[in-house]
Amino acid sequence: MDSYIKRRLKKVPARVYSPRRLTKSISKIKNREQFRRDNLGRYPVILCGDHKGRIMNKKKMCEIQDLIEKKGVSCKTGEYYIKKAGRARKKEITEACLNDADLIILIDGKGKGTREESSLIRNKKWFKKKTLFFFRYKSLNKIANVIHKNQEFVSEFKYPIPYKSYEELKALILFGVQHWILYRINKKMDKPKKKTKKR
Repeated sequence: MDSYIKRRLKKVPARVYSPRRLTKSISKIKNREQFRRDNLGRYPVILCGDHKGRIMNKKKMCEIQDLIEKKGVSCKTGEYYIKKAGRARKKEITEACLNDADLIILIDGKGKGTREESSLIRNKKWFKKKTLFFFRYKSLNKIANVIHKNQEFVSEFKYPIPYKSYEELKALILFGVQHWILYRINKKMDKPKKKTKKR
């Protein structure tokens, strides 16, 4: 592909675009993509939601977790950490896991564990800032008026994302996770390096 583009560009005046400049640009793009691939796994994600609910359950949670990990992103469920901790106090373990995660995926639910996780997140500004909150809607009319009917709950989250079906939820979560991580990586890459003072 690179050689084909170079051959085509030989006919273009050097002042417009030279093969050398093209090679340099391609190299930058490749390095950028490699950097992204190498760094996706450095941003741990925690997935919170119902394990025994009518809409969400353990099987679906595990499926979403697998889909996220297939993208090269480290992802665990809140239940995973609680089981690993054994007899330790659940609330403290959950809070510690939410704190350690770079990104929190919270799927609205009615289970006790989901409600506890939601409460912890909503009560801490730092947790809310790094949470993608997914909630289900039944019709466009209802979602258009969700703020009026459920103002406190939805507006407390910085990134509330509505979904209608399970398939849509999976796609939105995958997009949200990858976009959030790549956005952070891009910010880090675009940040100007500090010049060291010569002694």
